Amino acid sequence: LKPHQSRYFLQITDPDFFPKMERLLALYRDPPANLFFFDECPGIQVLNRLTPDLQTEAMQKRLKEFEYIRHGTLDVLAFLHQGDGEVFMQCCAEHKTETFLAVFRRQVERCPQDEPLHYVMDNLSSHRGYPFCRLVAELSAVACPTQQQLHCVEQRVEWLAREDKRIVVHFTPYHGSWLNWIEFWFGIMGRKVLGESFG
Repeated sequence: LKPHQSRYFLQITDPDFFPKMERLLALYRDPPANLFFFDECPGIQVLNRLTPDLQTEAMQKRLKEFEYIRHGTLDVLAFLHQGDGEVFMQCCAEHKTETFLAVFRRQVERCPQDEPLHYVMDNLSSHRGYPFCRLVAELSAVACPTQQQLHCVEQRVEWLAREDKRIVVHFTPYHGSWLNWIEFWFGIMGRKVLGESFG
């Protein structure tokens, strides 16, 4: 079967993939002062080994206990600041819309109140829903259009991306979440932390 020769590929289905990608790349080349990259890392298994790892001076390899206790899963919601690399993150039991809105509010409250804030995020439904539009309007101190005025996803995405308010949202193309820099941080976290045992 030669599974080592198999590779994944991604068929681009977003007809505006390249224009959206170019807009993000232009943003990255000339970033605003407060540019944040946001995403969720869901379903992290919390596994606690029954005994600590074993390693001595004479051993070349570390021995890891085979059996573990499963403590369920958790989700990490994280914001990476483009300017200084600082990450604001929270561990949550899930990533429902209410959780996303609460974590987003906490992150915005940490930022200077009189400066514009830009966010790059993917196309998850909670990122493009009307409750998020209401929160962005509240945190930007502007009136939120009615639900009838923002009744479809395209209208909500267009309104969230408008620059006439404090908070501006830049969406990655569909299947283009790899253009979001927070994915690098999640990759590092996965390699350096999530391979270990923790309770």
